[in-house]
Amino acid sequence: AVVSTQSTGEFMKIGIVKPGVPIDIVLNTETKRKTPMVVYMKDDERLFGDAALTRGMKSPKNAYSNLLDLLGKSVDNPVVQEYKTRFPYHEIEAHPVTGTVVFRHGENTFYSVEELLAMQVENAVQLAVAH
Repeated sequence: AVVSTQSTGEFMKIGIVKPGVPIDIVLNTETKRKTPMVVYMKDDERLFGDAALTRGMKSPKNAYSNLLDLLGKSVDNPVVQEYKTRFPYHEIEAHPVTGTVVFRHGENTFYSVEELLAMQVENAVQLAVAH
């Protein structure tokens, strides 16, 4: 079987292609075809999709969304500056080597855009395997 994802930046759809079977769209844990592309992290808790979106309303600094726009961008890019305006509660810094976007999450923890997107892809694969 092959797992595919389609992302608009705001939502993700997950598909599975198996030999002899047409493409099948994976339903998320809320039995929806579209999953919000949000990661929520606080303490030892990590949530994705609708659960992350809901929890992020109460604690927005712990919820990361709209990440595709930031992929590969330096912190001085106009798209990153607009992101900072839209999401002022996130602490965005430059990666010391690449100069790309890194989120400060707490005192000593940092996440790159690539790491946060990888978490979402890993969650998509887990949903597909459970399907």
